[in-house]
Order: sequence, then C-alpha cells, then structure tokens
Amino acid sequence: TAGLPHVIMRFFTVPSVKAARSSAGWALVFIAILYTTAPAVAAMARLNLYRAVEMTLNKGKEAIASFADGDEQRMMLMGLKRFTKYANLPNPIALRKVIAEKVIAENRYCF
Repeated sequence: TAGLPHVIMRFFTVPSVKAARSSAGWALVFIAILYTTAPAVAAMARLNLYRAVEMTLNKGKEAIASFADGDEQRMMLMGLKRFTKYANLPNPIALRKVIAEKVIAENRYCF
C-alpha cells in the first residue's frame, strides 16, 4: 500500500523530509481505516439493497392494487415481480452480525 501513487506523490507536495514522513504516515493510517471498515460497509450496502428491493416490491403491490384490477392488475404484478427479482438473496441476520461485530470491536459507531 505504501507504494501506491497517491502515497508516493505526497513526498513531492511537502516542504521537508519530516513533513513528507508525517504526510505519508497519515495517508497510511487513513488507508488502513478504509481497508478495515470496507467489509462492514459492504455488508451495510447489501443489507440496504435487500431492504430497498423488498420495500419497493411491497409498495408497488399496494399501488397496483389501488388502481388496477383484472387482467391489467395481473400483468402489472407480473412486471413488478420481474423487475424486483433479487437473484442472490443475502442472509440479513449474518449481515447484521458482521456490522455489529465491527461496531463492538471499535467500541463505538465507526462509520
């Protein structure tokens, strides 16, 4: 990670060697924070997407039921089901555990 271009360029943007070391150190600290929180952030994104698809499906069914009936309603519900299909259903309980473990490990809300 220390050899990435955005870290190396920090050496050319500061006036002294001491400042370059400090700048590179801070860059590495923030990169480490990013790398350690990425799995939990990914779990939150998957959980949010799962909940958003479910909410869209439920609200869509309510809306279609309120203004359509008969064959029109049946066709609209088929379209809704097709467009809100979620192929790789996540395990919401496991995702919540990943998020909770990260928060417990940090002993604070770290996102």
